[in-house]
Amino acid sequence: MVIISTMLLCSCSCTNNLNNEHIDLVLDWVPNTNHTGIYVAKTKGYFEAENLDVKIYLPPEDSSMVLVASGRGDFCIGFQESLIFAASSNTPLPVTAVASIMQHNTSGILFSRHNDLSDFKNLQGKSYLSWGSPVEQKILEYAVKKDGGDFKKVNIIEGTLNDIITSLNTNVYATTAYYGWDGISAKLKLDADFIPFADIDCDLDCYSPLIIANNEYLNKYPQTVKRFLRAISKGYEYAANNPEESAEILMSEECNFNRELVLESQKWISKKYIDDAAHWGLIDENRWNNFNLWLYKNGIIRNKLKNNICMNNSYLLESIC
Repeated sequence: MVIISTMLLCSCSCTNNLNNEHIDLVLDWVPNTNHTGIYVAKTKGYFEAENLDVKIYLPPEDSSMVLVASGRGDFCIGFQESLIFAASSNTPLPVTAVASIMQHNTSGILFSRHNDLSDFKNLQGKSYLSWGSPVEQKILEYAVKKDGGDFKKVNIIEGTLNDIITSLNTNVYATTAYYGWDGISAKLKLDADFIPFADIDCDLDCYSPLIIANNEYLNKYPQTVKRFLRAISKGYEYAANNPEESAEILMSEECNFNRELVLESQKWISKKYIDDAAHWGLIDENRWNNFNLWLYKNGIIRNKLKNNICMNNSYLLESIC
């Protein structure tokens, strides 16, 4: 991580030279189908056409958003809940969401087998594997109570989610997951069931993942940001219309991929990139603000935040023109 941070810091000092503008993009996790449009833009030459040299890095152990906020990266992949949680702290991070990779929240509760009741009361008396996020656990509590269940009867196990399928094959009954990857994997290997958070309450239809930028970088290099987003848009638009070819591009980046999983995931998730939006990447202000308000009403953040905090559609919209 020290080596990666040093590389990023050095490369940032070279940003915006006249011949080849350099951009550092830090992922949120290992490459997966959330990131396909990025690799399509790289492979198809969309970045190069915008005179950009984009370097893609795996995230550090703490947070890609923290890395970008500290100026050791220009853009990162992150999530609305993490962004708002940071914005409500005593020392807000100087970062802003400039585009959404997916139009709707694809995360939810993944059950180890078919859930006959199709509700969250079924979690009572069973083990739930949590990755320790206060937002995740509050959503789970909200869902169980909304279905008339007793959250105290849910056995919460905190641990890592590196191998969800193995966990679900043991004593774990359910966990939080993104359907586009772990949900698809569970469908292929288990008689699993999945309930999206957005089905629990429309206010939980938040944005994840997002493309997040360093505020100072946005202010200094607005034209570069627009060119970057224009290239990324083309990558995701291509992936939306060409899932199988785009899956092949993604798999060329990592030799350890499960081919069946990547193909099935890409076919499903390609429909989610643009979905019902007028253009890839646009963030609906009402849904953004509704989720932030839900976090406040449910005691996850202490202060009620102003509308449209930490998001800005203008760079993307101006890149379309």
